[in-house]
Amino acid sequence: MRILVTGATGFIGRYLTETLDEKGYHCRCLVRDINNISEIHKGLKHIEFVVGDITQPRSLAGITDNIDVVFHLAALLGDSSNRDSDIWNVNVNGTRHLVEVSSDVQQFIFSSTPGVQGFGYKKATEDLPYGPAGMYEKSKVTAECMVMQLCAERRIKWSILRPDFVYGPGDLRRVPLYKRIKSGRMYLIGTGQASISPTYVTDAVNAFISCIENKHAYNSIFNVSGEQVTVEYFLKTIASSFGVPLPTGKVPSFLAYSGAALFELVYNRILGVESPITTSKVRFLTQDHSTDNSKARMLLDFRSTLTLEQGVKRTIEWCRRERLFS
Repeated sequence: MRILVTGATGFIGRYLTETLDEKGYHCRCLVRDINNISEIHKGLKHIEFVVGDITQPRSLAGITDNIDVVFHLAALLGDSSNRDSDIWNVNVNGTRHLVEVSSDVQQFIFSSTPGVQGFGYKKATEDLPYGPAGMYEKSKVTAECMVMQLCAERRIKWSILRPDFVYGPGDLRRVPLYKRIKSGRMYLIGTGQASISPTYVTDAVNAFISCIENKHAYNSIFNVSGEQVTVEYFLKTIASSFGVPLPTGKVPSFLAYSGAALFELVYNRILGVESPITTSKVRFLTQDHSTDNSKARMLLDFRSTLTLEQGVKRTIEWCRRERLFS
């Protein structure tokens, strides 16, 4: 069994390639820059690296030769440093290019996001209608539809996974949140009762791997999510790992949205740097967006191996070892 992985140098991708290697799979990892390979990757036994860019079709020539399964995790996130046109080019055009050169593979496994359905759901199921909020989510909607259509035309078995709010050691995106909580500067916005589903990274990776040659995973979409908790519980769990209380004050939602919009104007548009608070972050903390993982539990035998408390503890310990709080 030979596997191609895109996004192998990303957060989830690093764990995926390491786990595949441990299980004895031969992996071909597509990277844009060979210098971005981490020390973890260099120590793996069954990994080969090839240089290419999914937005440049010519660079993909022969990339899927002798490949049985494709894991497509490469994507451009929707933060202020990325232009909408670039997000669309990577997430939509890049996905199309990769499927087009995968005609001879057995299975195409695509990493999407629960954000394609938007906010406002508690335990959202996979069959709810699309309702994307931002460009990243919109690009993933189009990419999902494209994977289903193009794979069907080429008679490739496809699987789409929507990992929900994945966290764990190695994830630098959450570090500013941890720092704010550690310093006592993180206040609840609104009621704090919005529903979320934090997912530990190795649990998400296990779901991806369980799709390989699994007939129950063919031509189907799966939510991959941890236990459903409130935002307040999530933040208090992080605070507890630091041995500090979460401040008791709460910021009204309308004030947070107004402040975030002003910050975005000043930081993103005028100063040209990432705003410390954004409307998308406020939305994340104030609106329900948890997902139902029943389908993955039943057909992929998906299980959470760690409680939220255990996962957060391991994550904070990693941050400390890496001196990310100094």
